[in-house]
Amino acid sequence: MTTNQCDIGLIGLAVMGENLVLNMESKGFSVAAFNRTTEVTEKFAANRAQGKNIQPTKTMGEFVGALKRPRKAMIMVKAGAPVDAVIGQLAPLVEKGDVIIDGGNSLFTDTQRRCKDLEGRGIHFVGCGVSGGEEGALKGPSLMPGGSRESWEIIAPIFRKIAAQVDGEPCCRYMGPDGAGHYVKMVHNGIEYGDMQLICEAYAILKDVVNMNVKELAETFTEWNKGELDSYLIDITSQIFRKIDPETGRVLATIPSPGGGRDSGLAWAEGTLWVGQYRDRKIHQIDAETGAILRTLECSRFVTGVTWVDGELWHGTWEGDESDLRRIDPRTGEVLESLEMPRGAGISGLESDGGDRFFCGGGKSGKVRTVRRPKRGPAMG
Repeated sequence: MTTNQCDIGLIGLAVMGENLVLNMESKGFSVAAFNRTTEVTEKFAANRAQGKNIQPTKTMGEFVGALKRPRKAMIMVKAGAPVDAVIGQLAPLVEKGDVIIDGGNSLFTDTQRRCKDLEGRGIHFVGCGVSGGEEGALKGPSLMPGGSRESWEIIAPIFRKIAAQVDGEPCCRYMGPDGAGHYVKMVHNGIEYGDMQLICEAYAILKDVVNMNVKELAETFTEWNKGELDSYLIDITSQIFRKIDPETGRVLATIPSPGGGRDSGLAWAEGTLWVGQYRDRKIHQIDAETGAILRTLECSRFVTGVTWVDGELWHGTWEGDESDLRRIDPRTGEVLESLEMPRGAGISGLESDGGDRFFCGGGKSGKVRTVRRPKRGPAMG
């Protein structure tokens, strides 16, 4: 890709940043990517960004040079001083009429201050709330941009396209001047935290006053999730990580969930549990008695299931239209073998029959696919 050809650029390649870059690219935009730690950029370029219309850059100058005018540079770093530090490096390199976007959870008064400073230099500044977590960033977040009307008009074609779409309308609206976007995100977060408190209090009343057991509580929250209370928070509350007696349903023990409700399958092997962590692309080996994490293995795609057979650790992946089964080294996470699925045939769950067959959930297809495990040659003495 030649200089000045990228439609937009993004700084900060943690999970949210990477996923937003991939989202933008999947919607037809060319994207420049930069991270303060060069190794992070190189790893992204060699794995998830490989073969895509994404331009990895190693310096801030190279990053700015890769962008079309008017330049649009989005910052996805930790709120507070890190945002000011990035702006301090970026602002001297851009020109009047360019747009800097802060997509983190910045305090709206900080956004007002930054907007006043940059607009005084002729540089547009947008404070944009981003909601939906890692999965939303990849597949379509809710976006709450605030800043000058002119800056909104410059970024609108991209932001309206990458946002979640509901009934043909993008979940993205201009919120108003300077800190309006981050103010709305603050209110949004407050409502979410209020919902979480209500769920906690409902749980406490049902458990301690109504005397429901865990099985009844799970059934109640599952039923609530079928009606007006249908939501992500109610859904994950109903799926409490627990160990039960299969005969009575009585909870025998509980251990903390390493993914905080974002886990995707588990397997028992040689005295420990292996737990997939879907959104963070990780597999944890955990102590089944205490829940302590013994080892963490990184994956380059979303982890959609874990199984152990004949001393081999396998897991499923699914990201976009690409999906595969991988045998990995349980010590290092190195991919030892990969069984690619047909494009569009996503794996949404994984189990083994203990022999030579894998059973793979088929996502929205409603099918379970059987995949044969590769045969092994005789052991060599």
